Amino acid sequence: MSLRVCTRLDQRLHAAAVKGEVEEAVRVLDTGRVHVDCADRDGTTPLILAAANSHVELVRELLDQGAEPNATRHTGTGALFFAAQGGFLDIVTLLLDRGCSINQASKDGGTALIVAAQCGHMDVVQELLRRGADPHAAMKDRATAVFVASQNGHTSVVRTLLTAGAKAHVRRMDGASPLWIASQMGHQGVVRLLLGHGVNPDVTRHDGATPLFKAAHKGHVEVVHELLPYNPCLGLLKGNTGWGLLPCCPREWCGEGVFSTERNAPAPWRQKINGESALHAAALYGHLRVLKALVQAGADPGLKNDQGLTPIQIAAQARHYEAVQLLKDALAKKKEKVPPPRRRRLGHDPRGWNSSLGTIVETSPVLPRSVSSPSNSRPAQYVSCELSNMVDGGARPRANLATGSCTSVGGRTPCSSNPSPSPSISSEPPQSMIAALQKAPRHASHTDVSSVKNIFRRTLASFRRPTIVKRNDKPPEP
Repeated sequence: MSLRVCTRLDQRLHAAAVKGEVEEAVRVLDTGRVHVDCADRDGTTPLILAAANSHVELVRELLDQGAEPNATRHTGTGALFFAAQGGFLDIVTLLLDRGCSINQASKDGGTALIVAAQCGHMDVVQELLRRGADPHAAMKDRATAVFVASQNGHTSVVRTLLTAGAKAHVRRMDGASPLWIASQMGHQGVVRLLLGHGVNPDVTRHDGATPLFKAAHKGHVEVVHELLPYNPCLGLLKGNTGWGLLPCCPREWCGEGVFSTERNAPAPWRQKINGESALHAAALYGHLRVLKALVQAGADPGLKNDQGLTPIQIAAQARHYEAVQLLKDALAKKKEKVPPPRRRRLGHDPRGWNSSLGTIVETSPVLPRSVSSPSNSRPAQYVSCELSNMVDGGARPRANLATGSCTSVGGRTPCSSNPSPSPSISSEPPQSMIAALQKAPRHASHTDVSSVKNIFRRTLASFRRPTIVKRNDKPPEP
C-alpha cells in the first residue's frame, strides 16, 4: 500500500522520478525520512512515474530500494501498464523479472497486453504473450486486445494475437466486432486479415449496421472492395425493434459513449434504428466511388428504405447532384431492355399479308375497268399480266409488257381483233403517293404512317374488280 506525499522530501523524490535523476532520488531516499512508495493524491508512486517516463535505471534503483512492482493508482493502473502503453520493452522485461503480475487489470479491465495492442507495440505484445499474457482478456465493455488493435489498424498486432489463439469474433457490449470497427475506421489490411480468418462479413451491431454499411457510410472505398467478394448484404438492414442497447445521444452511432437499456428512455433513443442499405448510407454523403462499387456489385438504386426513400432521393435531398446522376444512370441501365428487331411496315395488304411498298406495287394484278359488251357477243375476256405470259390462247407472246410497267390485256371477240378499250394502268405508284412518301419523315409518327396506309388502300381499291372472267376457247352458239 502506497503512502501519501506529505513532506517536501516526498515532493523531491517524485520530481526526481519524473526527470529520471537517479542521484537525486538516491540522496532523498538516503535521508531515511521518505518512503520509497510514497504516493500523490492520485495514488501515483515514484516507480510508476519512472516507468511511465522510460527511466529504466531509476526503475531498477527503486526496485532495488524495495519499491512494490504491483502498486497501482486509484484507477488500477500500475507501472507495467504504463510501460506497456509507452512501448518500453526493457522496463516491461525488468518489471516482469521482479515479479510484476502480467495480467493485472485496471478498474475498467485494461491489461498491459490490451494497452500494448491498442498502441501497436509489437515487441511488447510478443514479449507479453511469450511470458503468458492472456490473449482472451477483455475490458468491462468486452473489448479484447484484438478489438482495440483492429480499431487502431495494427494489422501485424492483430495477426500476432490471432496466431496466439485470440478469438476474432468476440464482440463488444454494443455488438461491435473487430471487423465492424476496422471497417468503420477504414483499416483495409485488418479487414482483409479478419475476413481471411473466416469472420462473418455481415456481423451486425445492435443497431443493425453491418461492416459494409459503416464502410459505405464513412466513404472507405478500399474496405468496400475488400468486403464485396464475400457477398455481404446489399439490401435493407434489419434494425433493433426492441429495447436493446441504443445510443443515448443524437450523434452518429459510432459505438462510443453511454448506452441505455431502460424502457423509459427518451423517445428518439427508443425508436427503431436502421432500415437502410449500404447504398443509402453512401448516397447520404455523396461518396461517388463507393456508390459505383456498390452498384456494380448489384445494389439496387431504386430500393426504398423504411421511410419510402430511394438512394436517389436521399442524394437529391443532400444536394449531391453527381451522386444523383450516377444513380439515375445505373437505374436506367438496369431497367433498359433491348427490344427485338422490328420489321418496318409501310403498308398492309388487304388479303392478309403484311408486305412492303415495293411488294404491293410489283405483285398487284393490273385489272382494267369493266367494259360492257353487246348482247350477241361473248363477254369481254380479261387476263391479268401476272396470271399468264401469253395472250390470245398462246398464239403470240405478250410483247407489250415493258420493264417497270405493264398494260392490261383485253379479250378478243370474233368480229374484232383490237384489245379491250380499257385504259393502260402503270404498276408504278401514282404521283400523289410518291409526293406523300417524299414528304413523310424518315421516322414517321403513327399518324403519318396511317395516312400513307390510307393512300395505299385507295390506290389498291382502284386496281380491284370483283372477278376475273376466264376466256373461252369456243365462241358461244347462236
